[in-house]
Amino acid sequence: KRKKMSTNNSCKVTIKYGKKKHKNVEIKTSDSFDDITGIIFSLTQVTPERQKIIIGGKKLENDDDVKKLIKNRVLITVMGSNTTKTTTNINNTNKPKIKFVEEMTDAEKQEAFAELPPGLYNLGNTCYLNSCIQSLKSINELREKLKKYSIINGNNNSMSTKLGKLMTNLDSKSDVVMPQEFVQYFRGAFPRFASRNEHGIWEQQDADEAYTEIISTLRQDTSFIIDDNDEENKENII
Repeated sequence: KRKKMSTNNSCKVTIKYGKKKHKNVEIKTSDSFDDITGIIFSLTQVTPERQKIIIGGKKLENDDDVKKLIKNRVLITVMGSNTTKTTTNINNTNKPKIKFVEEMTDAEKQEAFAELPPGLYNLGNTCYLNSCIQSLKSINELREKLKKYSIINGNNNSMSTKLGKLMTNLDSKSDVVMPQEFVQYFRGAFPRFASRNEHGIWEQQDADEAYTEIISTLRQDTSFIIDDNDEENKENII
């Protein structure tokens, strides 16, 4: 039988990596090739540049392939080494152990390279947005408030929560972070930043305009206040 997209503009697929199968993974009909590699990364920790994606014997390589090959209940096979893979630990009591970067845990990398903050993957010309996020992250008080807010209001579909979750992720990683959830939220909240050219490629956007939208949205969030316990002080953090 022919597999069709479901009527709610999405489909359920199975993503297989190694021996593990991730079933009922939702793919939207509007998702691009970059979106799908982001979803795969979140499940397998295989970075986009290492991913080899196979569907029905054919390789998924671009947005045109997505339209042709992604269907309801399809099996997506992923190949490529993931970022959490470590080498075998060798015991040597006569020499001090030398630990290479590839062998370090995320916490060890964070400590060793504290002066180098983790980067953000470019999800289709999102360098402008990554710059805004890194700029906001450098404001310590704001970053900590956002992280705390996202823990308390984890189910909120708001700028404060999405940005707070991303800040938490950035602070807990030493390598590159995939900002897929925030990018999808941002493009949905501000459709003008989701424009594509005639070839279907995400267009370049203005960083200052994106920064202004983020700050304005945070300022309008009446629950993003200085002190939740102070009934008299309901001033917005921004």
